Formats: sequence, C-alpha cells, structure tokens
Amino acid sequence: MFVWNEFRSLALTAAMPLCRDDSGLTKLLMANSPAKEKVEEMGRPVPESVGIHQMKDPENFKRALRIRRGLAQNDENSSYVSYADSVLRFLETIDAGKAIFIVLIATKNATYEFLFAPELKKIHAEKVIV
Repeated sequence: MFVWNEFRSLALTAAMPLCRDDSGLTKLLMANSPAKEKVEEMGRPVPESVGIHQMKDPENFKRALRIRRGLAQNDENSSYVSYADSVLRFLETIDAGKAIFIVLIATKNATYEFLFAPELKKIHAEKVIV
C-alpha cells in the first residue's frame, strides 16, 4: 500500500543529489498530500503534478528495460544505458511479490522518477527526460 508520508520522507533524502537547484521538487514533496496527476496529450507529465502508479508486472518491466537498454547500447546512448543499469540494479534488490510503485514528479525544471518499495522502505530516484 502506498502512503504519501512514508514515501516523501524517503524521497526527500533520495532526491537531494539530483535536485539541489530545483526548489519545486522540495515544495511538492513537502506537501501534506501529492499534487494531482496531470499529463499532456502525449502522456508526458505536466509541471507541478505527481503521478503514482503501482508496477503491475515487475518481471515484464525488467525484461522490457533490458531490451531497451540493449537497443540504447547499440545506438551508443550512454545516458539511457546508465539509467537502465541503475534501475535494474535497484529492481534486483526487491523480492518477487513485493509492491513497487513508480512515482513521477514533474516540476518546471525537470521530471523525477522514483521507484518505491513501501514494504521494504526502499527508494530509487532518477532525473529523467520524458
């Protein structure tokens, strides 16, 4: 089960190295409840919004990420390879059957992706390009 207060305390710590210059992220994480999710017509998050979704099939997600990573490696897209490696390392630490949530927080400056395993109190943060 996702609980905003548990998430935000871990997220604030995890995000600090990524967002030292983005006060919008701190503001959104300090709120008593998440901002409403808003996306543009292409599905990208709109600034000042928070999307929270449970990962329904972590194994399939990992498989797809490995495929995308391989394609990125072939295209010499080192930033995506680095992102995929980081996310896969985190996901490998989560036992099968444990809930994992993907939380996208968009600010005026950037979009941040958090993977959150509430039962284990584990979190992973990335600044992403969407």
